[in-house]
Amino acid sequence: MQAPLGLPSGSIVADRYELTGELGRGERSIVYSARDRQTGVDIALKLLALSPATAHFARQRLRRESEIVRTLAHPGIVRPLELVDHGSWSLIAMELVAGRSLAAAVAADGPMHPDGVARLGVEIAEALSAAHRCGVVHHDLKPENVLLDAGGRARLADFGCARLEGQALLTLPEDPVALATYLPPEVVEGQIADPRSDVYSLGLVLYFALVGSVPKGQRPNLPPPPLAGGYHPRERRPDVPEWLDEIVARATRAEPGHRLETAERLGRALSQRSLESRGDESGEGRALRVCVLCRRPGTLGRAVCPHCEDVDDAPAEHLVLVVPARGREARENQLRLLSELTSIPARQLALRSAARGQRALVRVSAAHAEVLVKRLRGRGVEARALHMDRAWSALPQWSLALAATTLVAGVVGAWAGFPLLLLASTIPSAAALLAGYTWMQRETLLGHKSDVPPPAALVRAVSDAIPRLQVGQGRKLLIELLRIGRDLWLRLCAGEASDGARSELTAALLCGCDAASELARQDGILDALQLHGERRNEPPPGLMESRALYHSARSRLVQGMLECAASLSRVRAQDMLEPEDERRALHAICFELREELEQVAKQADEASQLFPGRPLKAV
Repeated sequence: MQAPLGLPSGSIVADRYELTGELGRGERSIVYSARDRQTGVDIALKLLALSPATAHFARQRLRRESEIVRTLAHPGIVRPLELVDHGSWSLIAMELVAGRSLAAAVAADGPMHPDGVARLGVEIAEALSAAHRCGVVHHDLKPENVLLDAGGRARLADFGCARLEGQALLTLPEDPVALATYLPPEVVEGQIADPRSDVYSLGLVLYFALVGSVPKGQRPNLPPPPLAGGYHPRERRPDVPEWLDEIVARATRAEPGHRLETAERLGRALSQRSLESRGDESGEGRALRVCVLCRRPGTLGRAVCPHCEDVDDAPAEHLVLVVPARGREARENQLRLLSELTSIPARQLALRSAARGQRALVRVSAAHAEVLVKRLRGRGVEARALHMDRAWSALPQWSLALAATTLVAGVVGAWAGFPLLLLASTIPSAAALLAGYTWMQRETLLGHKSDVPPPAALVRAVSDAIPRLQVGQGRKLLIELLRIGRDLWLRLCAGEASDGARSELTAALLCGCDAASELARQDGILDALQLHGERRNEPPPGLMESRALYHSARSRLVQGMLECAASLSRVRAQDMLEPEDERRALHAICFELREELEQVAKQADEASQLFPGRPLKAV
């Protein structure tokens, strides 16, 4: 479907707007300048080319989304004024920005200076952040939708048009996808866009502003192939600063969970010209340890999940160690079995140390140790339980070797006529034995290194939620929260943090579990309300308004979880002067996420009232 032939200059639209000229054309739209005859104000009118089969459906969706976008009050957002019909045409009246688009500016002047690109990115990120907090995702961020006013300030346009223009593609599969270059990989795969999708598109827009083009796709007009490490503009423009190159690459990573969490964080990184470290991104493996007894995921590093805890809360005073097998083939088979049981690669040194009996598998109570030893033997791995008081009998070989070497050196020195060396050697020898004893107590293969394990209530909530979430964005976002929360918990336990700070962190992570569960529920409702087949263009009354509200509620919830993760990252990265400061910061994070959950619940209730009928089934 091509753009319409258009309307002649001087035409009167909706008995109000007089067209004064044409500002630009897209694949499916034309933008005019017009004069509002009632107010005398110059505006912009965007004429959309809609397929007759989808016109009614598209107008309903656009009208609802335009109402949401009009509530945004940010100087960087070009707000739609109203949706008007002119015969068979649909037009959007919006503010008129005196200037040109980023695409036109780069075409005329070439790639921008890196400092100008950073300033541009900060301004766009601020506008996106304001929209995301209101549950509005742009969906179609590209240079054509970034307008530069007379003062050079960037303003975002077409918030309400992106999904509408994409709707025409659903009924015209033979029509090539136009200007899809900036779509993130997850949207191309058919997933629902969230704020991180806009972060990806903004990263590609910054790449375009720096280089003058985007990475080439496999075919014209198609997005470039997703890269795990993102796109580096320095590969095509060496004078781009390393900090800016790294920020653009982080924003354009293929996996949403590996990008910058929010547009706000992207803008802050650009303004500070630095990128905070994310730490370990292995994520799920560390956050979702499995219970050594029942194999339930989500123990947050604890060896035993709360479902298998002792009723009398017995202390964890027993170590479970592997009895090394004899013979090379037997040892390799034992290592393979341990790798399968623990989900740890056989090549890792920690697992090999445990297979040799030099490192305890886990530290648990006496009852749990007995059960675990029996289960390991049943799986072909010989093991034994050892009380902490007898941990010296299983000291690792490195501590024994170090102690023996030190003592031998002292004896040799005394025999050579330096008796004080024998006395001096006993101190490092004892230190080596003490270090080995401490290492045997604390450094287990499975479980926390901290003396303070995560609260059982939190682990129970996580181990209950993860199996229910299965796959999807709710699971990924929760895992990201847990990864950051687990690292922060270890830091709080290692420092002088108050019990209040740990309680506030626990409350925030519990709230994250609730948010992930609610997000999964919203996704299920949206799937149930999806129209298919012939009925897709004849939605029942209230369905489109209901879907728009559910989409908005879902976007707000995703944004809330992303902001929670970003806030926890900041707390983890900085050293608070007072433990009370950490408690207050964590309390604020928990309060904001809980408040967002309440707002989302209200919005979901409103959506259910707009369409109270049973969710439609696919036809």
